[in-house]
Amino acid sequence: MRRQNNQDAMNVLVASDGDYWEQRGHLFIVCDGMGAHAAGELASKMAADGVAHTYNKDENAEPAAALQKAILGANRQIFDKGRADLEFQGMGTTCSAMVLLPEGITIGHVGDSRIYRCRDNQLEQLTFDHSLVWEVRAASGSDDESAGINLPKNIITRSLGPSPQVKVDLEGPLPVQTGDKYLLCSDGLTGPLSDVVVGTLLNCLPPAEAVRVLVDLANLRGGPDNITVVIVEAEEQLESEEEEDDGGRRIKSRLLWATSIIAAVTAGVTWITENYVPSMLSMVGALCAAVMALFVQFRREEEDDDRPVRPLGQAPYATFDCSPGTETLELLANVLERLRQVVDDSSASLDADVVEQLQQRPDQRSSDADASETVRRDSRLICAVVAELRKAKTDRNRFSDSAFDML
Repeated sequence: MRRQNNQDAMNVLVASDGDYWEQRGHLFIVCDGMGAHAAGELASKMAADGVAHTYNKDENAEPAAALQKAILGANRQIFDKGRADLEFQGMGTTCSAMVLLPEGITIGHVGDSRIYRCRDNQLEQLTFDHSLVWEVRAASGSDDESAGINLPKNIITRSLGPSPQVKVDLEGPLPVQTGDKYLLCSDGLTGPLSDVVVGTLLNCLPPAEAVRVLVDLANLRGGPDNITVVIVEAEEQLESEEEEDDGGRRIKSRLLWATSIIAAVTAGVTWITENYVPSMLSMVGALCAAVMALFVQFRREEEDDDRPVRPLGQAPYATFDCSPGTETLELLANVLERLRQVVDDSSASLDADVVEQLQQRPDQRSSDADASETVRRDSRLICAVVAELRKAKTDRNRFSDSAFDML
């Protein structure tokens, strides 16, 4: 609601087929640019497009390494562009990228755009803010959110573009469960809205509805920055091919040991009954099965030793309760009351059903005991009213965007 141009950029690349999904997965990127004139807009677009292009082109590299290489490459391109043109000198951008693969999600991150996971009524922040506030808090070793509270919140300590080299935070792979929702967003969302409110709406609403109401609420609370929101929902639990192969090898090893034991017993019985040829053949079979079982077991243990002890990174960095609570319910009720006042003061012709729902909303609140349903109903009503107000705005003299800055 304040900026004349959009310095955010995003990219979503969904795997075109099963083979590509197994190899490179789905890629989601959110970038928030910075710099005078059009510099920030250019930097974020270069990052969103460049990271996707380089990641997908580097098909032979392991996903985390490919993602890191792609982000470093984008940093160098932005830096070179800024050095070559004085108009773009010093431009930069955040970059938060998430790859969804059969073995889980892998994240590459620079800046203060965020990636969250919503699971079991909890919102977890999977990225560390490269901001002055977060760095001071981490340096003090305090988890207290009040640490560094007097510091400016808009100063970031790491971004793509200003320097030829940058450190990329890598997280994962983190396992995915059925129903998981992942939110990628710029600080245009997390500035006006608290983590609890964001998590509650993400938890209670389908992705498309959550995106709409999150953007509308951030704008209704002033919209001081561009807002980009991407929500990814996992409809089924992912099982990595590595885990499937490991389970298959374990079963194969047990079957071989069982075969070896049975053959050894058979050899002993046939020897006692003086059937020496069958006995010798059974003993050879027992030895062969035992050798094969040892080989399969040794190979599995060797691969286990090569696997990382834990995923990259230290996520989650913050956790919030996102079950419907007082903070979110009161915010939605307050927004609807202010919207009702705007509608009453407006001469615009709005949909009669939407206006009627808005006018009746205070009477319905006391009789509704289901907090989740209240969140869903109020969110949908907010989006409906905002859509009507935007539709009615035929010129800035009749209905200015500033009317949305209500809270």
